[in-house]
Amino acid sequence: ASLVLSDTDVGDNELAEISQLTELGGLYLDQTHVTDKGLQKIDNMKELVAISLRRTSITTWPPLANMSLLVELDLSFTNVRDIDAQGLVSLESLNLSGTQITDQSLIELDTLPSLQTLNISGSTGMPMKISDEGIAHLTKEKVPKLNKIFLYATNVSEDGVAQLKKVFPGLVVVR
Repeated sequence: ASLVLSDTDVGDNELAEISQLTELGGLYLDQTHVTDKGLQKIDNMKELVAISLRRTSITTWPPLANMSLLVELDLSFTNVRDIDAQGLVSLESLNLSGTQITDQSLIELDTLPSLQTLNISGSTGMPMKISDEGIAHLTKEKVPKLNKIFLYATNVSEDGVAQLKKVFPGLVVVR
């Protein structure tokens, strides 16, 4: 079962109660009042397969290390800067579009054996601080199944894309 509370007044107090629903498979909290403090309570939700925190005011990576079933994570348009994907062995889709990540953040990207889609795009007027240097950290060892990457509004050059396609033959690059 999934719980969709996007575009509501849900905040940290409600999240404390929601976190008791440990059998929940999907949690969608886009454009809510959830903060970093509230997210500290979700670490016991080990059955989650999808979490979306799009356009919330979070600034740190949620406590997800125990969520080995998580397949989809959307942290887009938040102020998240650092990546801590440790333990996310099932993660297939990671959306970091419009966040504060940088080339340095991509160094921190842990091994994600199932990751297929990575969105590190910016938006008009809000380019991402991602360049060829950053995407060079995406390796077969870290993300062996990567087959689609979103790079619009980044500083990644044609050469950077060409290098990435050498590492990942057949990679779909959206820019």
